[in-house]
Amino acid sequence: METAAPDPALAAEQAAALHEAAKGWGTNESVFVDILSKASVEQMDLIEQSFESSYGKSLSATIKGEMG
Repeated sequence: METAAPDPALAAEQAAALHEAAKGWGTNESVFVDILSKASVEQMDLIEQSFESSYGKSLSATIKGEMG
């Protein structure tokens, strides 16, 4: 788990990586596991905010749609 202070720039990078992992046919689950299992609660909040503002869809809805 990340122990550093929440980082908005890192959250934007992580949101972009999650978006790319979900694009097209199939899902790269390892990207989701790697990012989501290591992020602190505070960093997850930033990732979720960045994902929704960048892609117009909640990260939660994306995960449910991809991994059902």
